[in-house]
Amino acid sequence: MRISDIFRQSARSPRGFALLEVAVGLSILSMGVGLIGTSVFQVLSIQRHWQADRVATKDLRHTGSWFAGDALNAETVVFGGTPDEPTVTLSWSEIVDNSVPGSPVFQSRSSVYSLDGDTLTRNEDGVVTPVAKGVVSAEFSLSGRVLTLDLTVNSGNGGTTTLTLQTYLRVLQS
Repeated sequence: MRISDIFRQSARSPRGFALLEVAVGLSILSMGVGLIGTSVFQVLSIQRHWQADRVATKDLRHTGSWFAGDALNAETVVFGGTPDEPTVTLSWSEIVDNSVPGSPVFQSRSSVYSLDGDTLTRNEDGVVTPVAKGVVSAEFSLSGRVLTLDLTVNSGNGGTTTLTLQTYLRVLQS
């Protein structure tokens, strides 16, 4: 029996599908599932990359906010640490009791920013807060009354994000 006779006979027969029809149907179905699976994988991969970059950017903004706030209050700036783990200490006085006119009570405050491994920490009067994780490098510098923080963090998937924050110091004692 020839193949063309088999097709003619199966076309007339109402008993079901031929093996070839099932094979073609399964191959079309598997190609469709493969395309959908690939698309879902790409969407999840892009979302994971975007999420890592968003977290890195948020950490940099958070760090900049803390650092700028402390720098605006700073009366003294002291650099220390090592090139691999730099530190900067920002110190200031703030009024804690102004109930007696003409004689306010001041309290000394300080914040120490230091790179500990891959985490930039802020130590304010003994309370240590990690302000940025995945830090590749941090550099503090002072030029006149402009305090600069150069911070580079891993943004996931091998990329890095860099922030250069320059803050003008209000009060600086030499």
